[in-house]
Amino acid sequence: MSVDATGRYFLARVLDALLREDVQQLLSDGEERETLPADVPAAERDGPWWRASPAAGELWIPVRPAEFMQRWRYREGPVLARLAGSGSWLSLDDSAALIDWLGQGLEPDEREHYRCFARECEDAERQHRACRQARQDYFEGCRTAPPALEHWAQRFLHYDRLAAYLDHPYYPTARAKSGFDVEDLTRYAPEFGPRFRLRWLAVPRSLIRGRMPVCPTGGPVSNRSGWIRHLPTAMRWYRCTPSSGANSSRRCCATPGSRGR
Repeated sequence: MSVDATGRYFLARVLDALLREDVQQLLSDGEERETLPADVPAAERDGPWWRASPAAGELWIPVRPAEFMQRWRYREGPVLARLAGSGSWLSLDDSAALIDWLGQGLEPDEREHYRCFARECEDAERQHRACRQARQDYFEGCRTAPPALEHWAQRFLHYDRLAAYLDHPYYPTARAKSGFDVEDLTRYAPEFGPRFRLRWLAVPRSLIRGRMPVCPTGGPVSNRSGWIRHLPTAMRWYRCTPSSGANSSRRCCATPGSRGR
């Protein structure tokens, strides 16, 4: 998938979500049109189009009818916008540009949410490209040297990795692992099949039996990306302590899909 194709893929996912969730009343206050206005400089004019009037101005979305979860979905074509009070038309070619445009005309605190989501869209596109390359490399490796799948744990890791290559059917930027760069993905994400030592483990208090090494500071703290969040009171952080004993219950090792670092 090329860079342009990746951008179109996420533009479609984001537009479908915006229409489905009726963000800024794009759906409820919009209307279907069969053709574009005469002053729109676009080669493709035939509809159906969906004309909406968000806070930023006027938005024209090429659409097609849908039957599940929403009335309309995006169909491939130019997404055209004009700021309120402006005569100039813009073509919004990717999801980040669309979200940034939609944030215009809003209060500063509201617009900041759109800026954050635009950055999430950029993360999703960047990580999607990296994960597609990882999938291609893994599939090629499986063809030349099929993975060992005799043990249930081997099968679990293999199919967990395959599942990680699929996007969520509706959440538009589920591919984005916020706070991670591509290097982090290669070290921790299941799409890349890494192996790493688990440093921290979040354990429900109701499942704790016996004694475990409790973190004296209350848990891990991220000093770079901020992706570690506070645990609910029903959970507790424990530091995983390596042990050389073959039967030690305190020997912790993480594999793809584990939520640890």
